[in-house]
Amino acid sequence: MNGSLVLTLLFDCALAVLLVVTIRYCAKLSTRIRTLQDSRGELSAMITQFDTATSRAMASVAELQSISKKVTEALQLKIDKANFLADDLAFLIEKSNKLVLQLEQMKLAQKPPEVKPYEMPAAAKAAAKQSVDRVMEALASTGTSLPDDFASASTATPEARVLPRTNAERELLAALKSTR
Repeated sequence: MNGSLVLTLLFDCALAVLLVVTIRYCAKLSTRIRTLQDSRGELSAMITQFDTATSRAMASVAELQSISKKVTEALQLKIDKANFLADDLAFLIEKSNKLVLQLEQMKLAQKPPEVKPYEMPAAAKAAAKQSVDRVMEALASTGTSLPDDFASASTATPEARVLPRTNAERELLAALKSTR
């Protein structure tokens, strides 16, 4: 009996050790299951956020496609209008070139018109003469001597009283006088 008691006791101890090991294993398994369930809740939240983000992205893509289509249509209208205007402009240029040629031919067929020289109105001539005479009197009263060109110009017509300051002006006036 003693041997059977020891054997029973050993068997009970082994069973107790296995029971302790099983309890520890169950405890670890329980914490892992809780972690998995917590992670599942987080995963569910992430999946929900991902679904929301995907829906927004799809809506944005659809909106971009709609805007792109509108812009493409507007651009095509402008291109069509530009092509029409370019054709119209080419037609107008061609037509104007023909008109220019016709005008040049008509111009060559006609005599050139006579150009009358400008003549200062009588009232303006009289006013200019009075102004020059007043200046001459004022200069004479101060005793200032005048250059020879100016003195001869004071007796000339009002147009001739303008004295050139440079050689270029003198040449221009001489050319203008020779065309009269």
